[in-house]
Amino acid sequence: MNKKERFEVLIAGMGGQGIVLLGTVLGTAAVMYDGKFATQAPSYGTETRGSPAESQVVISPRKIGFPETEEVDVLVAMTQAALNRHEERLGKESKVIVDSDLVRLVSPTLEKVWRIPATKYSEQNLASRNYANMVMLGAMVKLTNMVSADAARNAIRVTVPPNTVDKNLKAFELGTNAIQGGA
Repeated sequence: MNKKERFEVLIAGMGGQGIVLLGTVLGTAAVMYDGKFATQAPSYGTETRGSPAESQVVISPRKIGFPETEEVDVLVAMTQAALNRHEERLGKESKVIVDSDLVRLVSPTLEKVWRIPATKYSEQNLASRNYANMVMLGAMVKLTNMVSADAARNAIRVTVPPNTVDKNLKAFELGTNAIQGGA
């Protein structure tokens, strides 16, 4: 399989940031709306909030033999600790998207880094930090095109709690607008 056909995404942060939800929405977009195969493997501590959390998502147009990330194409780091913990897993071509409100130090060896003030955008535009994950999803979709924007919007509509759909969609658009250009 051509490496470019298989996207390996690692989303990392802490419990309470919607890390697992972000991975679920991404996988749902790929499978239900873009006709691709996807796996999503969440991992989190026993505490609900504050402990490390991550979601590994693999997306491919073909069946996936190994469901976990081996060569991370995209790292979404929503905390400094998450970036520090996973930096050694990144290759020269890996894209790194960080929440610039919570990740201050980025190694100069990382060449493809996008700093998105996701928490700030979420708080200023939606009066809550709870939507920073969807800001990051919007940035990731615009940057990589691993799933279509329409697929992501549809996945948001069917995955998040019904009373939060509008705010999650607005957060997604804030993220897409934060990226100039695209893949």
